[in-house]
Amino acid sequence: MDAMNIISRWPSRKALAADMGEPITTIHMWAHRNSIAGKFDVKLVSAAKRRGIYLTYEELAQTRCAPDAVPIEAGT
Repeated sequence: MDAMNIISRWPSRKALAADMGEPITTIHMWAHRNSIAGKFDVKLVSAAKRRGIYLTYEELAQTRCAPDAVPIEAGT
């Protein structure tokens, strides 16, 4: 999972920025870094829910895992 996967769930970066109440430059930086800072998690999940986009905290956490990290499966 990477940040671009999450960003691409919105119709555009402009729409994501508007839904988040953040400047478009914030979204561009996420895309450039391919990373979304954890401080945006609650706001991002709430914005996704309002728009009817499926997004979980677990997915956001996976964007911050090391590339070679193995995700922890639920219930293990």
